[in-house]
Amino acid sequence: MSGGNLSARQKMIGMMYLVLTALLALNVSKDILDAFVLVNDSLENTVNNYTEKNEMLYAEFNQAKSFDSKKVTPFWEKAQIAKDKSAEIITYIKSLQIRLYQETEKITEQQADTMLLANVNGKDNYDIPTYIMVGENENISKGLAQKLKQKLIQYKQRMYALFGEEDQKLLSLDLDTEDKLTSYGKESWEMANFYHTPLAASITILSKIQTDVKNVEFEVVNQLFKSVRKKDFNFDTIAAKVIPSSNYVLLGEKYQADVFLAAFSLSLI
Repeated sequence: MSGGNLSARQKMIGMMYLVLTALLALNVSKDILDAFVLVNDSLENTVNNYTEKNEMLYAEFNQAKSFDSKKVTPFWEKAQIAKDKSAEIITYIKSLQIRLYQETEKITEQQADTMLLANVNGKDNYDIPTYIMVGENENISKGLAQKLKQKLIQYKQRMYALFGEEDQKLLSLDLDTEDKLTSYGKESWEMANFYHTPLAASITILSKIQTDVKNVEFEVVNQLFKSVRKKDFNFDTIAAKVIPSSNYVLLGEKYQADVFLAAFSLSLI
């Protein structure tokens, strides 16, 4: 998760996630795996919070567009791309969680779609999650983790592409897909996250990636919204205006008028 926009509670959840992930290198008990349930629940709540936060931002964008369509629409259209691409990858990650539940618990897709990690019997099962995410052996080309990684890379590139070169420098999109240095040496992102990883941890890792995507979505849309304000300042013209106190002046009378500066947008005229 990106640290810049997280609350203290969310940072704590992130630390718990890191600690529990580190414990996977040890011969952990089922109690430790149960702790992943708590972290996963918190991560799922964070996803929901980000969803609400993003929807509020989209509502502000829509309001700005209705006020000044000509100027806001180009940025609004990019925000819609960010929204659609984010929803697309969130849906894919959810489909991976459903498949992990379905094949580990031997249940239907419909049952897996509503499954809670707390109710899973095979939290410690690592054979099936490894087979699905990595493959039959360490050749990751047949695992879904590699496909997920490619989708994340493409998503991140697409988000950066919504901005010009200068504005890209203002972004910090925390979506890690780099190889990892582990106790076994340097490992690919796929192996480090999903090889020999129990179901409870695999589900939690996927939930964390969802929060990262939601955070990226907010960062992108928020920067687009800032770009509207930076570019427009809500007006583009300043002119002196004179309002006389009367439409006529009699001989010998004084001319009186109010003089002021007016700021307005020509695109609204």
